[in-house]
Amino acid sequence: MNEIPNNHILLITDAKGTRKIALKELKYTIGRDISNNISINSKYVSRQHAILLRVPGNIAGTHLYRVIDGDLAGKPSVNGVIINSSSKVATYELSHGDIISLAPDAQITYLIGESNGTYDSKISKNPAGNSDESDTLINEISKVKRAR
Repeated sequence: MNEIPNNHILLITDAKGTRKIALKELKYTIGRDISNNISINSKYVSRQHAILLRVPGNIAGTHLYRVIDGDLAGKPSVNGVIINSSSKVATYELSHGDIISLAPDAQITYLIGESNGTYDSKISKNPAGNSDESDTLINEISKVKRAR
């Protein structure tokens, strides 16, 4: 039986390297300040740069995320939110493989996988058993970019 893709993952690349975050909540704040749900390490990212909101998908029982530039009070970020290296947006419903640029040194790749963990299984610990997944995450981002 095929499952409906509903496993949402962010691959975040910033000054600290690359890391993976599984999205489960209704709302996330993104920015440089450590009070955000998702903290980005870049001097070019605003303290409260963007918001991710979970919204219903086109297929019953699914959802996706919408990125909104700015903070919860509606104040836009200084450098904006750019999707797929082409357009600055105020709000945007994300699709699998979209690349969100917050700054020259801060990018987020949005992935949707099957609920059985399709993307989780591709991102595994290195053979030495360390929890550093940077190389594997970078390879996954490269695959998404090549597929576009």
